[in-house]
Amino acid sequence: MNGIVRNFAVLFAHLSALLISSSVLAPPALAQSKDSRELKSCTAISSLMKSQTLTFALFHSQVPGRLAVTTHEMRVTGNHYKLDAVSEAKGLLALMHSGQLTQHSEGLVVDRRGLEPVLYVEKRGKKPTREVEMDAQTKQVLFKKNGEKAAYLPGLQDRLSLVYQLAGIWACGNSETVGNFTRLPVTSTGKIETETFTVEAVEELELELNGKESVVKALRLSNKPKDKEDDVIRVWLAPSMNWTPVQIQVEEPKGTKMTQSLLRLGGAE
Repeated sequence: MNGIVRNFAVLFAHLSALLISSSVLAPPALAQSKDSRELKSCTAISSLMKSQTLTFALFHSQVPGRLAVTTHEMRVTGNHYKLDAVSEAKGLLALMHSGQLTQHSEGLVVDRRGLEPVLYVEKRGKKPTREVEMDAQTKQVLFKKNGEKAAYLPGLQDRLSLVYQLAGIWACGNSETVGNFTRLPVTSTGKIETETFTVEAVEELELELNGKESVVKALRLSNKPKDKEDDVIRVWLAPSMNWTPVQIQVEEPKGTKMTQSLLRLGGAE
């Protein structure tokens, strides 16, 4: 049990950026359609980025009950955005870990491209803050924890903006076709990797949404790990809710899963 709890912060960094397996009504995966295609951002994607507040509950496949609550605050003003995520541990996890996990992403909302982060900040409890600066003009990325630099890749997202960019791309495509996919470069606090996310299935999720039990149809997107030691990242997008991310999951190579499920959805406060 202690080992599971100690690994929380590492796993949660993936989830919040993005992000109970028992909450999924697991039908067999649908066969890939011959009509599947690569989805990309569109002219209208900037208008799809709205101010909103999403609250998620965090669960672990080997620990009963809710471990934490995470709130995402997206604020869009003109062609700029700020996105913040704050996690609050509950129960045993709160006893084992002091402080919060906070993440911040900010940048531009660009026609035809969507979110274009310029700064990503991550802070875990009492550990040092980690920052990444991204400059599309100079085509350079700076990892401030060690001063290393990398080449900027068009469409680059950070751990937090990624999920919202995926939602925007699928809203552009407005398609529930299994097999549709997109490719996005994603930066952590130390490296950049290009990820491919593909619709694996259309599923129904049981959610406790805004205080009521709800069944929501959602597309399950998943990346394709390049190495057997890499995590699998899954994101569920709900077409009936303007392609809002309603569930985010990280599965470790050994099979343990950390899942964020949407609890509350609101507009700008």
